[in-house]
Amino acid sequence: MQIALVCGAAGVISLAGHVTAGPFGTGTGGANITRVEEDWQITTGTPDPNLNAPQVTMTMSPYSGVAGYHAVFEINSQTQPNYSAGGLQLQSWYGSNCWGSVSPGNPAVMQTQNEVVSFTMSMEVGSNNLTFGVSNGSSQTWGSFGTGQSLTQTVSFDGNNLNFYDPTSSLSNSYVGFGCNRVQQVVRTAVRYYSNGVLQSTDTTQQILWQYSGE
Repeated sequence: MQIALVCGAAGVISLAGHVTAGPFGTGTGGANITRVEEDWQITTGTPDPNLNAPQVTMTMSPYSGVAGYHAVFEINSQTQPNYSAGGLQLQSWYGSNCWGSVSPGNPAVMQTQNEVVSFTMSMEVGSNNLTFGVSNGSSQTWGSFGTGQSLTQTVSFDGNNLNFYDPTSSLSNSYVGFGCNRVQQVVRTAVRYYSNGVLQSTDTTQQILWQYSGE
């Protein structure tokens, strides 16, 4: 009998990589951060399409938590406005209120063994708006995704920078919610910081969000 475990957030493991100074007093020269990008890679084990497992939820916020504005990116499930198996969905939230969601239109359910899903999550401020996005997506199930503006959400924002962004917030609020035994690893491979379109710094320390060590 096939099973899929219900899971929560796992302890984060850091793997040393090349670190180019980040925005917290380590080399941006005091420049305001206006865009942040996070590169992610998910490697599955053996998905179960009958159970719609696994399901992965990624989160990104301009702050150190998710009490205010934040984005949620759901992989292999869609919960807004109602649950739907498979597919991809980017949502914008303020606290516990969902302001909007967008799906790229391919509702396929994962079923490829050892599939690798890679993508970039981003935030950018400008013109009194905050735009969340997913781009550079690649997978066997959904092919290329996040091209153009197909996975973006924009909300009104009264700030003009992302200086309060905390990279640990994405790690502490993202998780494999169902079927964690069917995911080999979820890892963030890089974080990039921009100021008005100019790259300020890059951190390539690999952060393992989830790694399955069971049978």
